[in-house]
Amino acid sequence: MLNVYDSHSGCVFAIPVPLKRNVHFMCRELMKILQFLGYSTVVLRCDAEPLLMKVPSLLKTARQKLGAKTLLENGQVRDPGSNAWVENAVNRVKQQAMTLIYHLELQFRMSFPVTHPLFSWCFVHACWLLNHFVPKGGATPFEGACGREYDGRIACFAEPILRFLGTWMKALFLTKTVPNDMYVVGIGNRVRSTRAVKRIYKDWVPQLAMYQMVLTVG
Repeated sequence: MLNVYDSHSGCVFAIPVPLKRNVHFMCRELMKILQFLGYSTVVLRCDAEPLLMKVPSLLKTARQKLGAKTLLENGQVRDPGSNAWVENAVNRVKQQAMTLIYHLELQFRMSFPVTHPLFSWCFVHACWLLNHFVPKGGATPFEGACGREYDGRIACFAEPILRFLGTWMKALFLTKTVPNDMYVVGIGNRVRSTRAVKRIYKDWVPQLAMYQMVLTVG
């Protein structure tokens, strides 16, 4: 899991990384985040881990092609205080993510193993919730980044819903996209985005089979 924190707006992001060595995947996902935040100049700091330190260089090159300025500032080796803001943000994300899983387990009165793909998605959605609904200095991180209040609709994490694609199909709500605010849903072993969903299931238990299917992260 790649954790990202914006010190200006307070936005936090969690990026599930299928393979830790896939630095190009990390770079693409970080580019999406930076484009959403809209900064012409950014200072990037990362943990002093050899593999991670390749990512800022790739980002700098990619942003140069777009005419954006990127400054690199690496964290100190074995200095947990050098990225204290990030560590605090990660702790808040963990607490929110575990709350989401706890709510899911209450619906079924059963535990979900940490290897279940929903564990990765709960961190992604925890970040989305913190960004859109938890104020920092009187405004949410979303307001700080976008200059307006969020007025979209959501469902509960992992809630069974109906998703429209020519016809209405059963799916699980996972999170929403940034910046176009589409619903991200799981259908069997596929993950898709959609603009329209219906919340019709008050009782989640009859839909248990949907949770036993493997959802691909990403």
